[in-house]
Amino acid sequence: MPQLPNSLINPNQLRYYGTIVQDNPVHDTPMHIRTHDARFSMGLQMHGTIVCTETRTPTESELNSCPRIVMSSPHAWDPHNVSFPTTNRTLEEEMVQIRGDMGVSSTCRNVEYMEQHHNETALIEEDSGTIISSISNICTRIINSVRVDFPRKIADVKKLAANYGNNTHNSSQAIDTGADVPIPTTFVSSERHTDVSPSDLSDRWFISIPQAKLTIKKSTQKFLRSAILPLTRRYRADQMFYRKQLSGQWSTNTMDGRVKSLDGNRYAQVFSNKQYFSKLYPIERKNEAGSALKLFCQEFGVPEHLTFDGSKEQNGKNTDFMHQIKRHDIKYHTTEANLHNQNPCKGVIRVLRKMWYRVMVRKRVPRVLWDYGMK
Repeated sequence: MPQLPNSLINPNQLRYYGTIVQDNPVHDTPMHIRTHDARFSMGLQMHGTIVCTETRTPTESELNSCPRIVMSSPHAWDPHNVSFPTTNRTLEEEMVQIRGDMGVSSTCRNVEYMEQHHNETALIEEDSGTIISSISNICTRIINSVRVDFPRKIADVKKLAANYGNNTHNSSQAIDTGADVPIPTTFVSSERHTDVSPSDLSDRWFISIPQAKLTIKKSTQKFLRSAILPLTRRYRADQMFYRKQLSGQWSTNTMDGRVKSLDGNRYAQVFSNKQYFSKLYPIERKNEAGSALKLFCQEFGVPEHLTFDGSKEQNGKNTDFMHQIKRHDIKYHTTEANLHNQNPCKGVIRVLRKMWYRVMVRKRVPRVLWDYGMK
């Protein structure tokens, strides 16, 4: 909100996008925020009971040269339509396991005390040769019971310097009249985001209220204004706006090559639609399906709707495949178990195998070149 002096961040919004947020002050790890690939991390501090960190407004050179870290989805955040993965155990099962672990720990301590008392008695009664052997056994047990906790290496995060200055709060003072294009004064807004209502859109476009509601509902709203006008500098456009949108129903599935190719590929990720289009990306392991989806979006575009099965490499928690799904805002459907007819890509894989088998037999091509032949 522009009228607040500080920025408020919803930790669950970051977690839904895949960003790791550790904001528990009593946890054994330091409080921090980091990306899913651990390439960026930012430390957090406690100010009373508030978790915070120091930030400042970037300069013009920093906006153009520094790397940009995306920690939340660029699309609209709807907290009422968010689903997080559930736990595998109920609260009762968790409490039973905790109480059982506590009982086992108490029993182990009693057994260790009895063994220690028995060894001390044996040291007094036995001769010197046996005493040396018992001491050696005790030393071995003590060494094996030692637990060493290695400190976790967290990337050093450079804290930003002091505030940019009070001039940034006043847009009229921060305007540089000698740089960029002169700022028009015909359109000025006092809020960061637009709030177009169906009645306003009906008056502007001369359409009915129901049509205005349907228009706002179908709009992707990717080009919403996020700054108070007039702007004091030019903002670089986000690269995701240039991604092409592929309409229609698309499907994907991981194909087993059955043999390792010369390039070391055993599997392949196949993308297809109902218009007889198919694209194959050879991969070494199944967990590289997210890289194949990223490459497909870069080469052809972002699918409007994607169907895939419930394998752990694709539908698992914190996988690269689901991270690409959320990043590109792809609507997806997970097929039910043992219902292969729900995924049309499986039929495409059967056709690709038949075509490759015919070419392999006719041209006498070795099987280890399957990834080259199917591409």
